[in-house]
Amino acid sequence: MPKTSLSLLLGGALLLATSCTTETDPENEGAGGSSSDGGTGASNGSSTTSTGGGGGVGAGGSGGSGGSVPEGKVPMFVAQGHMGMTTVSCDDGRSWVGYRTFETEASPLLCGETAQVDCFNGGCSYLDSGGTCQQVGSNCDCDHSPGSGKGLAYGDGAFVATFGWGQPGVVLRSTNGIDWTQVDAGNTFADVVFGNGYMALSARSPLYSTDGGQTYVEGTDAEHSPWNVRRLFYFPNAGLFMQTAASGDNRDLRLTGDWMNWSAPSTLGDGCDAVSQAVEGGNTIVTTSGDDYVCVSTDAAETFSRVDLPNAPALFHALVWDGARFIVWGWQDGTKAYTSTDGQVWTEHDTNLGNDRFGEVALNPVTGTMVTARSQWQNWYEDMRWYRSSDGITWETLAAEDSVLSHPVRELTFGWADPSDACPLP
Repeated sequence: MPKTSLSLLLGGALLLATSCTTETDPENEGAGGSSSDGGTGASNGSSTTSTGGGGGVGAGGSGGSGGSVPEGKVPMFVAQGHMGMTTVSCDDGRSWVGYRTFETEASPLLCGETAQVDCFNGGCSYLDSGGTCQQVGSNCDCDHSPGSGKGLAYGDGAFVATFGWGQPGVVLRSTNGIDWTQVDAGNTFADVVFGNGYMALSARSPLYSTDGGQTYVEGTDAEHSPWNVRRLFYFPNAGLFMQTAASGDNRDLRLTGDWMNWSAPSTLGDGCDAVSQAVEGGNTIVTTSGDDYVCVSTDAAETFSRVDLPNAPALFHALVWDGARFIVWGWQDGTKAYTSTDGQVWTEHDTNLGNDRFGEVALNPVTGTMVTARSQWQNWYEDMRWYRSSDGITWETLAAEDSVLSHPVRELTFGWADPSDACPLP
């Protein structure tokens, strides 16, 4: 296929906010999984409680920190997946609408192809870093493509999603979750997060925005030891962002409050440098790696201690604070939920999902509803399942007519959207 320049390819849609070039990842992160470098889990056991040292409790949340419904806004869950996919739920997770992908838009990043890609199975076309369209006959690696879903966040009235890993991608922005505008192209970012008025894109030198993700400036180099940046989190009570990096077994964590000055935790318990999810509840921060333990900080990320969970589950890349409890999920003779008020003492609960496994969980901080999507290997498209729950233990599986048979789902978030034809005001 003919060679095409990125600037010509993206033409009038290109709204470059920066010319900074960020790194790509030569390693496979785990197809269709979370954008992390977590470990592997062990299995054996039943219901018990695990105990560690002391910890604090407080308010906080995943997907929001509570409060009332903003006037003129629609409460909305947004999901991000591979091949540039987004879809939304504007009825508290009861159904999903507004499904769009790079295929449905005939994106030049997929060389204008409109046939749905079958990730990790069928063929695909994509634009490489040299501006040449490449054709793959089978086993399309959706983890490493311009459409790889890498991060999704809500803040300052807008949703921001970053796509692309291994090949240059795009950053998209939307105020209604349905219509998306490109705000960056030709780069790759490991994640995106909002906090303290900043919308930030994860890179060795992160980019940050103070206008709701419309334009960006570059921060200083975080000086990670590993090359590959992985995740970015914000802890509002600590007033800190935490960025993770990992290349193989080489991992580190870096902290900043202003994108100019960086530090590192002074003490990390065994395995606490491996982080796939992190959330703050009050003055307690909990992280998980996808292994059989969590790590806990009660001193604003200065130190983290390891807490092993009951019966050594293989944890999913899912963690929330619901305003009263931390909740993580994992597999141990079936899908289990693990709850704790302080991050130190954990109780195991059987769920009603059998062996179904899922990825990231998003929380509506007003209703308490949690949503997630199936994430088991090759259980997408006709095998995709969407779930909602009020307590994280008992889950409703949505009917087929209320679901979307989507690409692998990578990220979920909650926010307040402008009304649209697909999602009018309640």
